[in-house]
Amino acid sequence: MRVGTESMPAGVARRRRRLTVVVGILLTITASTLTACTSGSVTTPPISTASPSVSGTATPVSTAGPIASGSPSGVGGVTEVVLNADALELRAASGTVIWSFSYAHDAAGALTALTGLLGSASSKSIPADKCSFESTISTWPDLVMTVFGPSAPAPGTFSVVSDTTAPTIDITTPNGARVGGSLAAYRPAVAGHESISAPFNDTFRVVDTATADAAAPYAAKLGSVVFTEFGTITLLTAPAYVDFDC
Repeated sequence: MRVGTESMPAGVARRRRRLTVVVGILLTITASTLTACTSGSVTTPPISTASPSVSGTATPVSTAGPIASGSPSGVGGVTEVVLNADALELRAASGTVIWSFSYAHDAAGALTALTGLLGSASSKSIPADKCSFESTISTWPDLVMTVFGPSAPAPGTFSVVSDTTAPTIDITTPNGARVGGSLAAYRPAVAGHESISAPFNDTFRVVDTATADAAAPYAAKLGSVVFTEFGTITLLTAPAYVDFDC
């Protein structure tokens, strides 16, 4: 998921440009979304420049060991990254949640854990503009993590996006969407979920799993969102509104 598109085949470059646009839009909607969802009840901490220890809302299993940087299994038996509606989950092969990082207030722990799983990320600071808040974007080949800066409505919150078809670790959603997978095979799992489509270019977006916060504005449209084009899953992101626009 490198931002640059030089020397890429045309199709890959076009996909990378689309991902950059999606990340930019998420800078706007995610910060405002998490502000609404917390309704002032959660104080989001400022982004720390220190090296945090792994932390999360889930209790680690007893086999969870120290982070081994760069190792796909570097965080205690993790084999799967799941983009859930309200948190980024690291799971074992059995499906057990080993770590769960809330998008609202666990950015530091998530960044440390992802670094343990995927190695060092390239990092870029993004200034505020018409469609985005000040933020820091960490990019791995497998996914992009955006942490919102002090000027955002909910500083310290984060969002994630993945569009790679060959990740070094399994990246999925609670209902089993994976980039490169078939929409026809996936669609029964999300029948009746909030979605939008554009027949003219055969695109489709659907809420894989909606937020558990019933007080969130348009809660059924908010959560883990899956993008498809021409019958193929092309992008996973959370948290997001299925019909967001800049």
